[in-house]
Amino acid sequence: MSATYQQLLEVGQRFESFVLSQFASRYGAILTPCHTIDSQRRYGDTVFGLEIKFDRKLHLTRNLCIETSSKKDRDQPTFSPDSIFSLSSAWLYGIGDTNEFYIFTTRALRTFAMSDQFAKYANETSRGFLIPRERARELAERVFIWDE
Repeated sequence: MSATYQQLLEVGQRFESFVLSQFASRYGAILTPCHTIDSQRRYGDTVFGLEIKFDRKLHLTRNLCIETSSKKDRDQPTFSPDSIFSLSSAWLYGIGDTNEFYIFTTRALRTFAMSDQFAKYANETSRGFLIPRERARELAERVFIWDE
């Protein structure tokens, strides 16, 4: 596991905590986080079945970056299904930053991934597709706008 991967993992975990605290303080919704690999595979990032992803470039690109496969290190030979195609049983997928957060059903995102309606991307460690912010506001089940 590369240092960069570990750093991104830690940033993602801090964002998960941020999202959970926003739901608790703003809406009174207590979402129990999953701390073990087994519970994350069974439910997602929360027992409710919500996978939480931090999109660190959302404010710059104005696109949601939905990852479909990844590898922990660029020297790893193959990509593994990730995020919406992972082994997790999460039925909801939340993505955003500290200003805005979008919730989609995992089923809808899988359908979008298999279609040609969104631009695809690929780099050394990640593959997926991009949903423009304005289109995401139309397609998401729910959008939360937060002031940091």
